[in-house]
Parts: sequence; structure tokens; C-alpha cells
Amino acid sequence: MHKIGLMSLASGNNSRTLVGTVGLALAWLFFLFVLRNIISNPLQLYAFDGSQYLDFSDDILSGFAFQIRPITEMAFGTIMRTPVYPLLLSFPRLVFSSQLETALVLTHLILLLGTVVVILVFTPNLMARWSILGAFSMATLRMNEYFMTLSTEWSAFCGLIIVLTLVMRALDDPKIDRIFILAALCGLLPLLRPALLFMLLVPTLVLLSVKQRRTGMLAGAAIISAFPVMVWIGINFLRLGVATISPVGGYTLFATASLIGNVKAVDDTDRQFEAFRQQFNSQKQVFTEQEVVAANTIPRTFDMQPKYSHNMGVAWAIGQGLGLDVIGIGQIEQRYAVQAILENLDRYLLQIRTALTSLRFVFPLFLVGLVLPCVMLRNAQGRPFLATSGLCFLIHIIHVSFSAAFFPLDPRFYTLTLAPCIYMSCLTCCQVLISRFRRNSCSSNSIR
Repeated sequence: MHKIGLMSLASGNNSRTLVGTVGLALAWLFFLFVLRNIISNPLQLYAFDGSQYLDFSDDILSGFAFQIRPITEMAFGTIMRTPVYPLLLSFPRLVFSSQLETALVLTHLILLLGTVVVILVFTPNLMARWSILGAFSMATLRMNEYFMTLSTEWSAFCGLIIVLTLVMRALDDPKIDRIFILAALCGLLPLLRPALLFMLLVPTLVLLSVKQRRTGMLAGAAIISAFPVMVWIGINFLRLGVATISPVGGYTLFATASLIGNVKAVDDTDRQFEAFRQQFNSQKQVFTEQEVVAANTIPRTFDMQPKYSHNMGVAWAIGQGLGLDVIGIGQIEQRYAVQAILENLDRYLLQIRTALTSLRFVFPLFLVGLVLPCVMLRNAQGRPFLATSGLCFLIHIIHVSFSAAFFPLDPRFYTLTLAPCIYMSCLTCCQVLISRFRRNSCSSNSIR
């Protein structure tokens, strides 16, 4: 009787090992298929973002990026952009200096393979490895077009997937080293993409949700996550004279706010701002209400770029005519933007409200990735998946809302945090299947 029980247990273990091995092999084939497709895309260089990241990367390679020197001697991209993505680009460019496409492919390929290694290392269970690799491949398909794009979408996507994997492991077993690694990565994400500044709160949220939390761990995680951002703000204060993570926020908010209405005279004593306000009001282009809605709808039904670019060009020319440098123009534009929003609040809220309607596309993923597993996964092993899925959807909602506040909703901003939701939905569905398979396997063993 005892021998039969042992034989049944061994048989169940063998079947799980076989299914896990076959599943992992199929997941690798699917991943290689996805990889072949994304590498075949043509190189895309965004007019503003791409050239600015290249400027910053050039300054890093020449050794001038972090030197304190007059603003007039600094490249526009070095002033405006955060340092992580230019640093990532710079390492391959040391070898392939004249081959931008090769350097870009190598940068993004290293990020992709590094993400695969991390998610597999932090998933020791063979049965779960095929599901996590398959889910990552599905999410990668959604990010397909950004692999060959010179912008931060691809690297931020890889960073978010690693964060979600670390969150799952920390919720399952909250060891101090995992929490601190998670905090360090969350601290670097805003220096890759400032719109992810809210990710600094993730380690604290994770610790607050586990029973083994300690005050020292909470304080340590908060310090580690905030440290890179505070250091960069200090560097910007020394080299630019402003304590900010990136001056580009003022420019972006201005370009958006300038499209919703004019600004009335408030303070005649500030002659510089008054001159800027009068000249810009007379030359700017404004959205109609219908255009505000169309520019913030996915798929976008109105091309906002002509009016957007016109207003940016006009403001730049006026600022230079008033004798302002890059930082001065950004500050006067930010002041104009805040006033424009306050005076045209209904139009601004219409823009944000319309952008948030795009979240309806994530509702089916929410049902599949969170609600359905909540019903089917009730064991302790499923809780980290459910909590991480919930966090992922919260990240998507916050990111879309934050982006809409600064810029008419761009599909690439929306896709960046939608792809991780696809990842978590696929992963939790696979976890349901694995849980059912294990339960059936145990039931068959007990019958034997």
C-alpha cells in the first residue's frame, strides 16, 4: 500500500515535469517567433525624442554630459532628458559609433534577453516558467513596433515587467534583498521616463501588504527608491539652476495648455510675461471642443501635430526675442500653462475625461486577469498573482491619467502600460490552468 502511494506520487511528479518541460519548449519557440518579427521592423526616429536622446548620448560619450557649464553650450537633449536611456544607448555606441541601427538593436535586445533571464531566475518552478515566458511573449507582441524605435517605450516596458516579477516574488517571500532590489529599480524608472515617477511608491505598497514588514525595511525601501531621483534633481540644480527631474515637463504642459484657450492679463508689472502673453495670444492656434475630443480618443481621429508644433515654434521664437535661454523659456511657458488651465478648466478637464475613456479597452483584460482568477484562485499560492495583477491595472490607470494631464493622449503612452496588463492577464490565466492541473493530478494520485 505504501509502495503504491509512492509510485503514484512519482507518477504525478513525472507528469508535471513532462508537461512543464513541453510547455517551456513551446514557450521558447513562441518567444523566438516573436523576436524574429520585432527585429524585422524598420528603424523609427522620432523627430524630437530620438534626436534629443542621441544628443545626450553624444555628450556622455564625449565626457561633457554632467559637466557644469553655461546652458548655451549644452545640447538641448542634454538639458531636457533624463539620463538612464542615453546611458543605455551609449554602451553599444562605444563599439558601433557610426551604426545607429545596430546600436539600437543591441541595446533593446540586451534589455529583452535580460528581462527574460530575470523573470525565469525569479520563477524557480518549472511549471510556472513556461507560463511566464509565454505571457511575456504575448505582451512583447503588443510592444512590437517600439523595438526599433529610438525612444524610451521599449526600455520602460522591460523595466515594468521586471518590477512586476519582483513584486510577485516579494509578496510570496518578502526577503529584504528582494525588496531593496525592487526599490532600486523603481528609483531608476523615473530617470528613464519621468511619467513613471509614481513608481517610487510601489516598494512601500508591497511592504504594507505583507505581514513580515518592519519599520526599518519600510524606511530603507523608501530611501533607496527616492535616492536616484533626489541625486538627479540635485545635479540638475547645479547644472541648470532649477531643482527638477526634467525641464521638459514645463514645455509639454505648455504645448497642451496653449491649445485649450488664451490667457488674460493678470500682472502688468511683470513686463516680460505680459509681452510673451500678448504676442503668443495673437499668434497661437487653439483646439475646438470637437478637436479636443478627437485628439484624445484612441484610435486618434484628429492630427494634432500641426497646431501643436505651430504653438511650440511661436513660443520659442517669442522667448528668444525676449532674450530668454532654454530654461527661461520653459519657466515662462510653464507659468502661461498653469494660468491657461485655471482660466479654461472646463476645456482642460474635457481633455482628461476623454483620454480616460480609453481605459474601456483594458476592461476585458481586467475581467480575465483579475476578476476571473479571484473566483478560481483561492489558495495562498495564487494571492501574489492577484495582488500583482491589481497593482498592474492601477499602474495603467495612473499612467494614462498622468500622461493625459500633460499631453493629448498618445497611443504609445497608452500602450506602454497596457502591455504589462496583457502580461499579467495571461500569467494569471495560466496560473489558473496550472492550479487546476495540479489539483486534478493530486486527485488522481489519491484515487490510485
